[in-house]
Amino acid sequence: LTEFDHPRYYNIDWMELLSEVHQNLQPFQSVLGEEK
Repeated sequence: LTEFDHPRYYNIDWMELLSEVHQNLQPFQSVLGEEK
């Protein structure tokens, strides 16, 4: 049985959300910190 409430799975939802809103977060270059 897969534990979908495990952080491995629900963090994917957060990353997808951050990717979707990133384009609206100008002038920030990155949601997660400085890009290298």
